[in-house]
Order: sequence, then structure tokens, then C-alpha cells
Amino acid sequence: MHRAALRAPGSSPVLVPVVSRGVRDGLLSRIGAHWAPWFVPPAEEDDAARGDAFLFAHELRLLRLAVSDPFSVPTWPHCGFEASSDDPVGCRGIRVPGHHDCLRHPAPSERAAYLSGLRAGDAIDVSGTEFTAEALEELLDALREPVSGTARFGAARFTETVFAERISFARARFSEPAGFDHAVFTDGASFAKSRFSKGATFDHAVFHGNTTFAGPVFSEESGFDHATFHGVAEFDGTRFTGRASLRHTTFHGDTSFDDAILGPSAFDHMTVHSFGSTASTGAFSGCAALTIICQAVATKCGGGGPALGERGPHPAVGMGEHGLCHFAGRCSAPGKPVHERRPWPRQ
Repeated sequence: MHRAALRAPGSSPVLVPVVSRGVRDGLLSRIGAHWAPWFVPPAEEDDAARGDAFLFAHELRLLRLAVSDPFSVPTWPHCGFEASSDDPVGCRGIRVPGHHDCLRHPAPSERAAYLSGLRAGDAIDVSGTEFTAEALEELLDALREPVSGTARFGAARFTETVFAERISFARARFSEPAGFDHAVFTDGASFAKSRFSKGATFDHAVFHGNTTFAGPVFSEESGFDHATFHGVAEFDGTRFTGRASLRHTTFHGDTSFDDAILGPSAFDHMTVHSFGSTASTGAFSGCAALTIICQAVATKCGGGGPALGERGPHPAVGMGEHGLCHFAGRCSAPGKPVHERRPWPRQ
């Protein structure tokens, strides 16, 4: 690795690292291809413009950190507010387009200018950003339809977003894919009657407090794989018209699926510690996977299935009113383990 001195007109030279193509490729294989845009060919007038050289156009301390721990640095250009020797990353929030800060940390005038420029249906990426309830409401207000007042998102990315207070996306519309992977909801959340037209993922999300997904519609493949619900979780009236995946999902509090409708679904290794209602009108595909839910709350599945705790091998695939479901591994419900079943052979 070499260093080149770059000088802008009227400014002092700045030292930046210069690496060969081979070194760059080796670094990317370790820290991830998402770092590639930070390795740029030098301008021809620069001293570094010789052979197959690349400038690293980001902070060197972050490159060192990423090499030592590839998962410690965000995969997006981040705010870095209050970064220090003890915390070289600082704020993980993605930068607002055209600014150095995330949506939480810009000057009030910059924040207002960004929000005023949004329109209903715009794509949003606030990965890693921390939101209060008030800050989220300001974002929702900026995306509301003028007539209906409904907040409407285009592609929405809330990866690793932290919601520091109880928040609500009630009745919001997501017209493009929505991602809440690794998001943290610290004091409850409501997605009541929201609509996800292109599906949504909440993989590895953590929900504290009471969470309600009462009445939303997920129109394409959606998932809560490895998500953890520490409080009450309500999926009453939820409709998954596409494939639903709750693999390795854990529900610690009372959980209800009253009147829920799930199509082709996967519940591998799901754990439910407490069912909070009878879910007697839930419309689930009649298969081993959904028997976990239905039998635990005394609901009859369309395709039947063994009772919880029944010993012996059971079919892992069932065909019910809404299609094919899949269960593999172990799953547990209130005090009654479901014994291991063979995995679904994929077509």
C-alpha cells in the first residue's frame, strides 16, 4: 500500500492510500463487495496515476476496522456522528442524499429541506438511523397522499434502524419491497392495517413491548426469519397472500393469529411460548407446519395433522385450502414440544 498526496486548488495536500488491483481485490474478498465504490482510479494528473492503482476514497480507520471485523462497519456510507477512538464508527445512520449526516443529525434547515422535497411514493433508505416517534411521524407526514392523507412508500429500507420509542406505521402503504431486517423496536410497534404490495422482510428484527400486525396485507413473499418478539405479538386478521416465512422466529409473549390467513408458509424451528387467544377462526393451510399453531390453540386445520406432543414421524408437507406449507426441525408451543420431522424435499 502506498500513499499519494492529492491537492485541491488553494488547499493543503491530503494523504490517501493507494493500492494495486490485486490488493484491492484481496481486501474486497474479506470486507465485502459493497466497499468496491470506495476504491476509485486516480485522475490522470495525480501522482498516483500509474499502472493498475486505486485510491481508497474513505476514512482509513474504517478500512482498518472493517479488515479486523468485517461486520462492525455499516455497508452503507454512514453518518459517523460522535465517532471516537473508542467508537470509530459513531452513528451508523445512512447519510441523507447530498449530505454528510443521517436524518437524525443534520442541521434543522437541512432536515427540513430534505423532508419538504419528499413526495408520496418516494423511495426511502434510512438504514442504521435512530428514530423517535416524532421523527418517524415527520417522515410519514412528508410521504402522505394529498387527498387521502395515507403515507405511501416506494422502496423502503429500514435495515438496522432503531426505533427508540413506540412507533406506528398504521395504515401506511408500501408499494415496493420493504425491508426491516435487523431493525430494533424498543417499545412496541403498530403496523395495523398497513399494506405491503411487494412483500416485506423483518428478518432478525427484535421487537420489545407490544407489537401489532392486526389487519395488514402482505401481497408477495414476506418473512420474519430469526425475528424475536419479547412482548405481546398480534397477527389478528393478517393476510399473507404470498409465501410467508417464520423460520426460527421466537415469540416470548402472548401471541395471537385470530382470523389470520396464511398461504404457502414455512415455520421451521419456530417457538411460541404463550398463545394469547383461541384463534378459532384462523384460516391456515392444513399441514404439519401450521398444525403447530392450530393445534396449540385448538383450531382445526383444513388438512388435519397430528396433535402436539404426538410421538412418531409425521409428514412434513400438507396441502390445505391455501396451498403448500413446510415444516422442518423442531418447533415448540405452550409446554408441548413438536417432535422433529423430516424436511420438505424441494422440487
